[in-house]
Formats: sequence, C-alpha cells, structure tokens
Amino acid sequence: MTTYPRSAPAMLPCSRRAGRLAARRMLTCVAVALFALALIGIGGARPAAAAGDDGNSFGPFSVTPVPGQDQKARPYFSLDVAPGHTARDTVVIANGAKHAEKLRVMPSTGTTATNSGSAFTTKTSRCAGVGCWVTGLPTTLTVPAGTRTAVGFTVHVPARTPRGQYLAGITVQPVTPSHRKVVGKNGKASVGVVVIHQATVGVAVTVGALNTLTTRLHIDSAHAGMLQDLPRITVNVRNTGQTFSKARGRATCETGHTRHSYPVRSDTILPGDGAALPINATGLKPGITMSCVIRLAYAGGATTWQGTLTVPGGQHTTTVRVGNGAYAHLPDRGIPAWAIALIVIGALILVLLIGIIAWLLRQHRDDTSTTAQ
Repeated sequence: MTTYPRSAPAMLPCSRRAGRLAARRMLTCVAVALFALALIGIGGARPAAAAGDDGNSFGPFSVTPVPGQDQKARPYFSLDVAPGHTARDTVVIANGAKHAEKLRVMPSTGTTATNSGSAFTTKTSRCAGVGCWVTGLPTTLTVPAGTRTAVGFTVHVPARTPRGQYLAGITVQPVTPSHRKVVGKNGKASVGVVVIHQATVGVAVTVGALNTLTTRLHIDSAHAGMLQDLPRITVNVRNTGQTFSKARGRATCETGHTRHSYPVRSDTILPGDGAALPINATGLKPGITMSCVIRLAYAGGATTWQGTLTVPGGQHTTTVRVGNGAYAHLPDRGIPAWAIALIVIGALILVLLIGIIAWLLRQHRDDTSTTAQ
C-alpha cells in the first residue's frame, strides 16, 4: 500500500485520479446543461409578463354648460329648436392642472352604448350626423392653469328635420396625446397603448313639442348564453319612438316546478337605436330549457316578450395570474399535450440531476476514505 504525507493534498494514483476528474467534469457539465435546458423550457412556457395596473386617471380638464337663468348647474344642454331655426348657448371649459392645457374642441354625435346609455363619437376630418348641427366652436383652445374659459356655440337644426329628440355633444381632448405606456412585454417585443383623455357634455335637442312626441320601446328578441361559468340572458330592445327612453322590469323563467325571476334595467336608448340588456341569471344550470316572460315598463307604456330559452352547456374556466394586476380566464379542457411533455421532461431531468449529485457524493466519500487510508 502506498502511503502519502498527511500535509499533501488528497491524491490518487495518476491514472485513476485523472479519469475520475474527467468524469466529474463531464457529469458537472451535463448537469449544468440539463439545468439550463429546464430553465429554458420553463421560461418558454410562461406567458408574456404584463405591466402593473396603476389605474387610468382622467385628465384635469372638464366641460360643462354655463348655469341656467336660475343659476343652477346643468348636467347637460337641453334645447328646444324648431326645424330651420337656431339656438345659442355657452359651454365652460375648465383646466384644473398646474400648467396650461392646449385642447382640441370638436362637436360629437350621440349614440346608444351596447348595453344602453349614452355614448359619443367624433370625426377627425368631417362631422357626421347630429354633430354637424353644432357650430361656432374653436378648433383648439389654450386654457391657463386653474382657470375656466367660456365658449359660445350655435345649434342649427336643418329644415324638414322630423320631430323627435336628438343628441349631439361637445368633446374636448388634449392636442398632444399622452406618452405611450407599455402594457406587456415578451423578450425584446412589447405592446404599448396611448391613452387619449376626453371629456364630453351632451347637447340634447328636441324638435317639436315634447308632449306631442311618442315614447315606445320594443323587445325584439332574447337569448341565453354563458359568460364563463355564469348563465346570462340577453334582451335585445329597440327604441321605435321619438324620445329618449329608459325602462325597467323583470324576466321570469320557469323550469319544471321552479321559477326564476330577475330584474331588468335599461338606461337611455336613443330613438332608432337598440341595446342588448344583460341579465346575470344565477341559479340556472347549463343545458336547461325554460319558458320565459320578459316585461319592460317605460314612460307611458310597456313591452313584453315570451318564448323558450336554452342555456348552452357551460365551460369551466380557471383564472391564471399572468402579471402584476393582470389575470386571464382559461378553459379547463384537461392538461394540454405540451404541458404533459414539459412535466415529463422536467421530472426526468430532476431524477437525472439527483442521480448525478448522488454519484458525485459517493465518489467524494470514496476519495476521502482512500485518502484516509
């Protein structure tokens, strides 16, 4: 047996030591490579990171009507104008910021939002619809910090305009848009948005005596669906009258010996427009068929729809966090094949790493015992 000095480092005969060192280096490199491969696989399977949700703050400017003759605040303009005639009024544009704001001032046309309620559209080149009735506004206006500016305007109703209620608007927005905000990243690629702050005041125009105008709503149809795991009934309503109209009522559905009742509400629907009113029909099971009666009451009348609705089969979903303040709803259709493959590969890599570490530890113990001898 060969004896080595205690002060010398642990050594083996040259050939055995060189072979084991080479094997260790090779296995260590393999372990590092497998670990890196696992990280790449896991990283590639991750969704793109989403930016934090810091909320959207509206601009500091506002647009309102001047107070009425009684000095009371008006939420919007309400003008009575005969066909071929003109009305004048004044809008107040305020800037609550600590710096001057250069604003673009433009007429807009009122419309009905998808689920009812007022919305407004603007045109960058030419006016369209009722928005063309509003004239006399400056193209741009600079409002000093902490001040208000009064701006006069004119509403002209074209001749032969049918009797009824119409909705226009006055919209202001900064001339210079805000900076681009990044909302998502994936490597070197990114997705950004530019938020355009707008403020709008409505200009309601009544053509003809209001007490001679008809108010009428009609339920065109209804259908049932699923919003993720939530059964939902959608009621399609149309305004066939001449006035702005709101409504409220109930939807009653019977399934066998069980009755379900849900409130239905509609915000403003403009004449000639329609809206899809959503009802969260909790308690209904996917795949069920039911007999329903939907009734809506509005100023001066009511409308009723009845028929059979079937809730489609539901699809269970899972909520997944994809970033700081960002979530996604994914359908549960079992584990995808690519996910199973990644899991299997990860498990094999883990087992192999454990085996390599155990082999290295065993070799270290053998070297230590050989040195001690």
